[in-house]
Formats: sequence, structure tokens, C-alpha cells
Amino acid sequence: MVELLIGIGIVAVLMGVALPSYQTFVKNNCLTTTSVTLVGTLQLARSEAVKRRTNVTVAAKSDSTDWASGWTVTWDEDLDGDNTLDTGEDFDGSGGLNTITMSDITLSCNTNGTLTATDKEIVYLATGFPQSGVETFTLCDERDNTKSSSPGREVKISATGRPRTNAKYKDAAGCPN
Repeated sequence: MVELLIGIGIVAVLMGVALPSYQTFVKNNCLTTTSVTLVGTLQLARSEAVKRRTNVTVAAKSDSTDWASGWTVTWDEDLDGDNTLDTGEDFDGSGGLNTITMSDITLSCNTNGTLTATDKEIVYLATGFPQSGVETFTLCDERDNTKSSSPGREVKISATGRPRTNAKYKDAAGCPN
């Protein structure tokens, strides 16, 4: 009986030490997964805009600059922008000009965090350049950034359209305390 109680005590101490580390691990992985998913989506949109020679839009599912609920990637069948269905523009066979959804991303991990940007949509032009220029996304979770070594991530789209991530983002103005 004494051996059993000692064994239970040892397990309790080990769990008390391991559980906070595991929670930090899960939150860091969630931030990383979200930022990698966003960068991959932006790279897809950019390459599809160049390949299809048309605008490709990445837009937040919410009608605001809050991207935490996910985003969609769409492109317009009207390749020449004349609002007329021309030969080779009816990709879905519907007989009319449509906006086609290529990708619909819903974030699977929930850390009670935020994913914000200055715009509610990013439009990649046929050249691969973003329509609005440089864009910055800020990903944060509920951790206090004065105590955590990496409470957030930052994804930036350069003026040329290339997305990149900053994996060790720690900025008091970017993530709340």
C-alpha cells in the first residue's frame, strides 16, 4: 500500500511538471500551423494568379480584418475583365461568368487567439504582385507577451507578393499583454 501511494505521488509530481510544458507546446504548434497554412495559401494564390493570368483573391471569411475564422481563395472567370463571357472563359461550364472558389480554409486549432490584418482581402494580380502592396498579418494567442518567449507570429507579404513568416514575433504593440 505504501509503495502504491509513493508511486501515485511520483506520477502526480511528474504530471504537474509536464502539463504546463505540454500546453505551451500545443499553443506554439497551433500558431505555427496557422502561419504555415496562411503562407501556403498566399503562395497558392500568387502562383494561380500568374498561371491563370487573372486576379486571385484571398479574403477573410468574416466581413472584417479578423481572419481567425478562416479564409477563401477565389478567382474570376472573366480573364480579360470585359464582363463578357468569351471563348475559353467558362471554366465551370455554367454558361455565365462566375467567381470560382479554389480553396476554403477553416482553422482547426483554437487557442482563443487572433489573426488580424490591415485589409479584409488580398488580391494578387496576374503579375503575381499584390494589388494593395505590403500587407502584415499578426497571429496572437491569449498568453501574456511579457512572460512568453513567442506569444505570436507575423506573416508579411512583400511588395513583390512573396509571403514570409517571422516565427519569433514578440511585440507589445502587436500582441496584447
